Amino acid sequence: MKISIDFDLTPAEFREAIGLPDVKSAQDRWMAAVEGAVATEIAKLSPETIAKQWTEALMPNPDLMASLMKMMPGANNK
Repeated sequence: MKISIDFDLTPAEFREAIGLPDVKSAQDRWMAAVEGAVATEIAKLSPETIAKQWTEALMPNPDLMASLMKMMPGANNK
């Protein structure tokens, strides 16, 4: 004997029917935090930020900066 029962429920209705908690608000807060963290990290990878960090690090040592510039593709290596 085989018995089939079909329920026409949305996922939210099913979760409520079996007593699971509604975690949508927690998921929304978590996603907002993740999006904020990703945006912060992406801002650190902008070309302007990277160039600024490199030049600040290399300015105290002009010889190192000159040697790195000579290694750049297309540089006149005389």
